[in-house]
Amino acid sequence: MKIQEAKAYFEKLCVENHVKLIVPIRENARLRTTLGRVKFSYDAFNGVYFPTVVEFSAAHLKDSDTEVIDTITHEFVHYYLLMIDPTERHGHDAMFRALSKELGCIPRATKKIEPKDDRQEKYSIYCSKCGKLVSTRTRACKITKFPELYRSKCCDAELKVVQNY
Repeated sequence: MKIQEAKAYFEKLCVENHVKLIVPIRENARLRTTLGRVKFSYDAFNGVYFPTVVEFSAAHLKDSDTEVIDTITHEFVHYYLLMIDPTERHGHDAMFRALSKELGCIPRATKKIEPKDDRQEKYSIYCSKCGKLVSTRTRACKITKFPELYRSKCCDAELKVVQNY
């Protein structure tokens, strides 16, 4: 799907749900694991949040149309909630989940991304208790340098870092 088609679908959702589109919709080639996002700012004087831009991953726009439409709808729900209730940051709360289901998109925050062939995973991070692969990293970071500061989600156990090079 091209960004123009994504914009048109987002605009259609705005019209159908009676909300004005006041921000640009852009393609962002730097987004790798984030499929889309609504960036916003906070006006401390008035105590309100307001959207500044809606962005979609250039790589994700090449995926199947159904996946892209689901992401566009997901980001629209964020945008819509910011527009109708600017005093709250809804994130993925109950209101977000209810509206997502009503509009027919999956109210989840993440999608499993297959690693790209050109990226060599240098570190594999495992749960020390059950041995499950918890994460991979392409470069050194806090979790690879100081694994003792972190715990696995599965067993709440220490992490074991393995270098793959």
